[in-house]
Amino acid sequence: MAVKHGFLADYFEGFGYKILKPVEIDPHVSHEHEFNGINGFKEILGSEKQKLPCRVIYLTDDEEDIIEDIVNLTWYDARENHPTRTEYRLYYPESDCFLKAKPEDLLFVCKNLNSDEPALTMFISKAGDTISNQL
Repeated sequence: MAVKHGFLADYFEGFGYKILKPVEIDPHVSHEHEFNGINGFKEILGSEKQKLPCRVIYLTDDEEDIIEDIVNLTWYDARENHPTRTEYRLYYPESDCFLKAKPEDLLFVCKNLNSDEPALTMFISKAGDTISNQL
């Protein structure tokens, strides 16, 4: 996405963010490829199951290590058959961006305004880098 100077609201309808946990991203802990849903994600993605094209960008202070990929995500309620409990998840496929991500990295999920773009843009920023503070 070509980004011009201005307001993020010119590009995104809304966003949610979280700090990644080992169970979400560390293949030594879990192979499930899912981010736990949070209220910020539910606010922009709703409660219905859906498949979402997404541009994923892994950001770090070292510009040579920045990578980008297009993936298809699935947003769903893992407890949809339970009458009183919900547990939303965002399933992701294998991608170089997710392979680079580590626990404690910052994850932003942004809903795009432009229909010519994938439905979502996801930023993952390396923990401790100044880019995380800038986001």
